[in-house]
Amino acid sequence: MRRFWQLLALLLAVMTLGGCTMPADPLEEAVSTLVPHADTVLPLPGEEDRFPRGNEATLYFRYLDEPCLASETRAVASSASMPLERTLTEALIAGPGTSSGHLSGLFPAGTRVLSTVHQGRTIFVTFSKEILSAYPDEPAAWQEDAFWKTEVPLRRQLCMQALAATLTENCDADQVCVLVEQSAATDSLRLRRNYYQPGSSDASPAELLTRRDDLLLTPDNSLQMILTLWQQRSWQRLTRYLLSGEDAAFTAQADNLPHLTDFAFSGPSINDNRATFTVQLDIPGTASQPRVMRLYFSGGLWKMDAHDLLSLTAEVSP
Repeated sequence: MRRFWQLLALLLAVMTLGGCTMPADPLEEAVSTLVPHADTVLPLPGEEDRFPRGNEATLYFRYLDEPCLASETRAVASSASMPLERTLTEALIAGPGTSSGHLSGLFPAGTRVLSTVHQGRTIFVTFSKEILSAYPDEPAAWQEDAFWKTEVPLRRQLCMQALAATLTENCDADQVCVLVEQSAATDSLRLRRNYYQPGSSDASPAELLTRRDDLLLTPDNSLQMILTLWQQRSWQRLTRYLLSGEDAAFTAQADNLPHLTDFAFSGPSINDNRATFTVQLDIPGTASQPRVMRLYFSGGLWKMDAHDLLSLTAEVSP
C-alpha cells in the first residue's frame, strides 16, 4: 500500500512539471469562426428576428382619388433572404388586398424591386426603370389640362410617400433613399427631381424621402378633411369620410347644414377604435362654443357617423 501512494505522488509530480492540466469545459472554450467584418457577438440561443414571420404590418395606399393615403394592415413574412423592407416594398407594388376596394396602388405596371439595403437609419431601395413610366390613363398633353396638371405630380408624390410611410412605420429607419436602374452609365442612381414633374429639365438628385404625416389619414387629418369639406359644402366628397350606410341619409339633409366659416380643434384622445376631439365651430349667427366630435376607426379609415354630424349642428343655437 505504501508503494502505491509513492507511485501516485510521483505521477502527479511528473504531470505538474510537464505542464499538463485537466481538459477545460469544451462549451466554455469553444471559439466561433466568423465571417470577416461580421459581428463578433453571436445571438443568444432562442433569440428571434425582431419582426418574426407572420407578424402584421401597416402599409399605405391611396384612398380613392383623394390626395391622401390610408392604411391597410396585413400579415407579412420576412427572413434572412427576404428582409422586411423588401417584403413591404414588394407588397406596395402588388397593391392592396381584395378586401380594400377603397384603396389603390401607386406604382406603375412592371415596376420591380432590384435590391434593398438597410444601413443605419436609412433604407436604400433600388427600383427597375419602370418606376419612371407614365400611368396608362395620363394624357400626353397633361400640362395643358387643369386636372392633370395637379394629378400627375400628385400621383408620384403619393407613390413615394406610400413607400416612406410604410418603411419608416414598420422598420427602424428615419428616411428612404430611392435609386433607379440606369440603361447607361451615369454619375448617380438617385431618383431625379424631374420624376415628380415629367418633362422637367431639372435632373438633379431628389431629396431623401422622409415621412409626411400630413398626407396620411390619421384621426387629426381625417377630421381636418371632414370640416374642410363641410366648409366648402362639398357633400359628395364628404360622404367618403362617413361611416358606411349613412351616405343617402346624409346627402338628403346636407344642404340644411349651416355655413361653416372657420374651425379649430384639439385632441384627440383615443380609446380603442374611437377618437374624441374638442371642436370650435364658427357659424354665422351663432355663439361659438366648444363641441365634442368623435371619429371611429373602420376599414383602415377614421370616419364620422353622419347622424353625429347632423345632430351636432342641429343643437347649435344663437
